[in-house]
Order: sequence, then C-alpha cells, then structure tokens
Amino acid sequence: MTADVGTPPAGPGLLATTVAALQGSGRLVATDWDAETFDVHPREEGGLPIAGVILHTSNSVAFYAVWDDTVPAPARAAVAEWSVRANTDLTTSAVEFSLDTGILAIRSVVHLGSVTVGTPGVDVPEEATAISRTAYAALLQESVMDVEAAYQRYRPQVADLLAGT
Repeated sequence: MTADVGTPPAGPGLLATTVAALQGSGRLVATDWDAETFDVHPREEGGLPIAGVILHTSNSVAFYAVWDDTVPAPARAAVAEWSVRANTDLTTSAVEFSLDTGILAIRSVVHLGSVTVGTPGVDVPEEATAISRTAYAALLQESVMDVEAAYQRYRPQVADLLAGT
C-alpha cells in the first residue's frame, strides 16, 4: 500500500524495485515518483518515518532519520563535536550534521554499484552480476532498521545537547 505522488516510471528502475522490495517486506511506503524519494512509515505508532533517496550516480539507496527540528545556532558547535564522537560508535550508519542549516540526521546506504537486482537470464541479462530480490529486500530492511535503531539510541543524547545539559 502506498501514498504516491507523481507518475510511476514505465520500467522497473531502482526506485520501483526498492519500493516493491520494501512493500514486500511489509513496510508501508509513500513514494514521490518525480523526485525519486520515498518515506518508509514506522511500524509502530509514534515512530519516525525514514526518508529514502535514490542515488543514481552510485546506484545506491540512502535512508535518513532526520530530527524534526533544526539545531539552534547556539547549540551547533556542541552538536558538531558530539556527532564526531557518535560516528566512532557507528559501523554501518553515520551521523550527518550541517553547521550551516542545523539539520541533523542518521544515514545508512545500500550501495549496489554494478550489481543488478534480479535473476540472471530471467529478468536481468544472463551475464549480469545480480542479487536476488529477496536478498535485496533483506539488505534494505537491515539498513532501515539500522537507521531507526541509531536514531532511538542517540535521541536522548541529542535532547540533552539541545537542552544545554
């Protein structure tokens, strides 16, 4: 089930393949076909939607858990310092923080590079280096859960920083 904006592509591009994989894994996805972005809705009430972005230049999908409010200017230096320390504990995701805008997020990426999603000789060329749709869905789910977990882990620390404690 989706809440779609824009026109879906004619062929099964990376966005359509990604949305189908997430939906097949039981996730509700709202898709903006024109911007090639999507939101993965939380499984539980009150959870944070995870933003997804298709990165064509690297054949990747990036997931972001973004804090609702921007970091106020007086707290930005402390949050920047904290983000460097927090990143030393993360192995498959990262804290991203913009000193200019105050936007704070956790990011994780599934990078396919030259790997194709599908079955060689069936829905992708025989000579393709491919990953099954099931395996791709599992990688996407792990990436989404990684971002969700890191956000929940660091949310109290960020709240303390923003409160000045």
